[in-house]
Amino acid sequence: MERLRADCWAAAQRGASNDGTGRKLATAMKWYSVWPGFTAAFTHREQEPLRHHRPAGWRARLGGKRRTGGRAGTMDRANQIGERGGSKFNLIVTLLILGAMVFGAVKVVPVYFANYQFQDAIESESRFALTGYPKKNADDIRDDIYKKAQELGIPVKPDSIQVVVGNGTVDIAVSYSVPIDLAVYQWTPQFHPHADNHSI
Repeated sequence: MERLRADCWAAAQRGASNDGTGRKLATAMKWYSVWPGFTAAFTHREQEPLRHHRPAGWRARLGGKRRTGGRAGTMDRANQIGERGGSKFNLIVTLLILGAMVFGAVKVVPVYFANYQFQDAIESESRFALTGYPKKNADDIRDDIYKKAQELGIPVKPDSIQVVVGNGTVDIAVSYSVPIDLAVYQWTPQFHPHADNHSI
């Protein structure tokens, strides 16, 4: 830059006597030599690479986080994708478990509720079978219990109903099983309801 300025100054002096253009060039070179700091600063500013200036507090607004790139960014994205995939898998497993529980409840609860109602029916039969007139015999009691089982949808056979009528006492015992289809498993719970009037 200094050599270029010297050459221009020499050329301006040689052409100063020839025409007005040389004088103008010489005058310009004088101003250029007077303000070297201005020209140096201007040249430095021209050569300084442009930088992206961010407003104050930008990092605080971003929560103090920097953008990651390259391998680290790729690993972060892969971890995020893996976490989302794991969350979806856990959700699917949870829904399947809940669905299986609801399905099992729909199949099992009615069977046990029917047994509860049947137990209450034979207890009432054992208490009041001998209080009416005429008094019921064992066959009459067996028939009443069988009819109640049919009303509740319980698969009870007449010969599985045991009735013993004594001196003012009645003992009733029933055994039956109910097959329950759980899609992947066939479950057959056993029930043995019993009732008597000994405590009356």
